[in-house]
Amino acid sequence: MGDNLLVASCSLEVLRTLFSTKPLTRISLEQRGDFTIDPDGGSVHWPETDVELDLEGFRRLLDPARRERAKHEQWAHNTRFGRAVTTLRQAAGLRQADIAGLSDRQVRRIEAGEGFSAAAITRLAGASRLSENEYMQKIADLMAREDASVEKRPQRVRKARS
Repeated sequence: MGDNLLVASCSLEVLRTLFSTKPLTRISLEQRGDFTIDPDGGSVHWPETDVELDLEGFRRLLDPARRERAKHEQWAHNTRFGRAVTTLRQAAGLRQADIAGLSDRQVRRIEAGEGFSAAAITRLAGASRLSENEYMQKIADLMAREDASVEKRPQRVRKARS
């Protein structure tokens, strides 16, 4: 409706945002009606601009606190992923400079949790003499072990100062 985008959830919760909100700004006035809905109803996709949002994505657009939590969760995930990449590389006896097709700087950035690409995963897996699927399964196992060890740690209780 005009510059407004209205989305209704299955529970009939209506969410309203503006097309002037990122990432919706990439969708021109002419393209606004040219969207597809995922067959399971889970997301809306504008193919011309490759913008796709699910219900949680819409909620993040509307709620800055939710957006910040999501950023923190993404940062925490990427950090754990990077630690798992480091563990696998070291277990294979490789230095950061030993990964064919990736500079040591790129490997450092991946291991620092600054993001990765599918091509980087292919190169990391190959250097470790694993298929992409085996490599990602090992990453998932390491991350799950880390999650389990964090859950088992006793929580420290701070004493109130008098």
